[in-house]
Amino acid sequence: MEKLSSPPAALSGIPDFYIYGEPSRHLDIGFLHVEQVRDRNAIHRGEVALHTHRQMGQITYWTGGSGRYLIEAEALDFSAPAASFVPSGVAHGFSIAPDADAVVVSVSDALLSSLTELTALPLGAPSFVAGTGQPEAWSRFDATIHAIAAEQRTHGGNDNGLMALLLA
Repeated sequence: MEKLSSPPAALSGIPDFYIYGEPSRHLDIGFLHVEQVRDRNAIHRGEVALHTHRQMGQITYWTGGSGRYLIEAEALDFSAPAASFVPSGVAHGFSIAPDADAVVVSVSDALLSSLTELTALPLGAPSFVAGTGQPEAWSRFDATIHAIAAEQRTHGGNDNGLMALLLA
């Protein structure tokens, strides 16, 4: 994954959310939330302004379509497949085509900290990757993200199976 430059100091006027459109609130230690971008289409209609999440990082896996993903002051044009990781406090947003969709996995900072030693991904910095190269890697990533989504739908994020999938 491409490591983006360090985010600038706080951007003024950027809202902070629990999940997009909902006021920030305390998260449980093992908080994990999965949804499709289109689940909130009635709120954003394909345009999500810069915002932050104070207590969680997010993995966004673009499964279809194209658009422009914003991380702090950087605008990144993409066509699926594409994926990003944005740590807590980093402003992000997007503008997408009507056919675009993504799976968003939101993970509490406490849960992310337990994964730090188990991944090469720099969890303290935003990352973004797009393209069709390495089809086997994209296939594994796709299977992992969809397994996490299925596990959360089945168990509501309260099962040890989620941690095993995150470590896969």
